[in-house]
Amino acid sequence: MHQGYWGEETMLAMVDRFARYGLPLHLTENTLLSGELMPAHIVDLNDYQPATWPSTAEGEARQADELVRHYRSLVGHPAVASITYWAITDAGAWLGAPAGLVRADGSRKPAYDALRALVRGEWWLAPTRLRTDAEGRIRVSGFLGDYRVTADAASAAFAIEHAGEDAAVTPLTLA
Repeated sequence: MHQGYWGEETMLAMVDRFARYGLPLHLTENTLLSGELMPAHIVDLNDYQPATWPSTAEGEARQADELVRHYRSLVGHPAVASITYWAITDAGAWLGAPAGLVRADGSRKPAYDALRALVRGEWWLAPTRLRTDAEGRIRVSGFLGDYRVTADAASAAFAIEHAGEDAAVTPLTLA
């Protein structure tokens, strides 16, 4: 997105278009700039090769905001299996663009900290203590994927495979 963030509406429309095939979607080469955007009139992006393309304070703030909006909207879509950000560093980025989460000198940009706060802060599932209800059940909500529940010395694996679906783990399955 060297010419600017496409926005949640455009990204989700694209994801919906491919989700109809019922396959997990892996979104790769996601890139948001932290400097001046490539001019909109450039058709072949390879034609834009400025002598320097620095990161700017304004661009870094924009990149952090757009990155969080981008990941938040995509992670919320049930067809999205993975999201890969393309450039960890500005050093060696395609066309010399300021696309990384860290600057060429290795210092972190606001986007790095924003993405880390989202993944490791808001979304990270630390071990959680829960108490069963009157019927001996607990309700777990989380991302689609595999989990493990432990009670005393017993434990069992379970999966949340579909959005809004309940997964049952009974004492008989604890092993």
